[in-house]
Amino acid sequence: MVRPLCPALLCLLTILPICAHAAQETPPASGAQALANAYASRSVAQLIPDLKNPDQRRMAVLALASKGAEAVPGLLDALRSPDRNLRQGATEALREIGAPSVQPLVITAQTDSEAYVRWSAVNTLEGMSAFARDFLGPLGEIARNDKDQGVRVKVVLVLSKLKDPSSVPLLQELLKDPASPFVRARAAEALQNIGKPAATPAIPTLQDALKDTDKRVRVQSALTLVALEADGQPAVPALLEGLTDPALKLQPEAARWLKKLNADFTSAIPALRKQVDSPNRSERMEAVMVLQDLVPDAGDRYPEMQRFWREMRQQHAASDPSPLQAGESKQPASDKGPAK
Repeated sequence: MVRPLCPALLCLLTILPICAHAAQETPPASGAQALANAYASRSVAQLIPDLKNPDQRRMAVLALASKGAEAVPGLLDALRSPDRNLRQGATEALREIGAPSVQPLVITAQTDSEAYVRWSAVNTLEGMSAFARDFLGPLGEIARNDKDQGVRVKVVLVLSKLKDPSSVPLLQELLKDPASPFVRARAAEALQNIGKPAATPAIPTLQDALKDTDKRVRVQSALTLVALEADGQPAVPALLEGLTDPALKLQPEAARWLKKLNADFTSAIPALRKQVDSPNRSERMEAVMVLQDLVPDAGDRYPEMQRFWREMRQQHAASDPSPLQAGESKQPASDKGPAK
């Protein structure tokens, strides 16, 4: 028996003939219905290969979603494929199915022998936070015990999106994870996302993390502490570390909190000035924005900043020549409207 299509799929399939016959006043409704019936009648095994093709993927995802739990086993098998496009399509379809796919995904994340399959299962759950909330216990076990660092980090990202106060004790535990600084840093970030008052009990653990051997952990813990309105002064050295290291991608946030704390950031200025001359364009832009935020007259005070803006003006002029450069006459602007 043909199952009814989900509304989104029927809508998509109805629109396609309109696009294909835009020159016609009205597309034949029978063509749209025939295409809809064709997709509805296809089996899960027939639909899954279409997930590889970006042009067909959305239609296949919606058709699989209309089949609900029936499609889940085949989609879990697709997560084991070495084909990245197929895994991505399976992830989209499982998310579209929703609640019926969550428990099988958790079991796959717990038990599959391949790390990339476990990671793919958790990655799918990351986009299903409304349903994953009921599985905090199993997710915590994965975060503690999985042998692969990438899988454990991915679980912490799921917890960060959930923002569930009941996960605070687990995140405090992960902030002390002896094996992975990436897990520790993400745990600190998740506590910041949960925020106060729920994450306030984690302040002592975060203060201890200011002495972590890994810079990223120290900086992220400092950012979380000040966001939780703990005493900010012990966090200042780590915030200065974050301000001067572009690789951490935390410079604007560190600058914002140092300003809010009225902390002395002058020791970081030489490193930021040097970064303005970086060959990496994004690092240059970051340094320019941070310097302008911290030092209002930085554009006049520092030669590096003057040189940067001069180069930007030259590049703009080269890419957007004025009418005079093109040999045209330039008329003065008027706010009186066109002459009659």
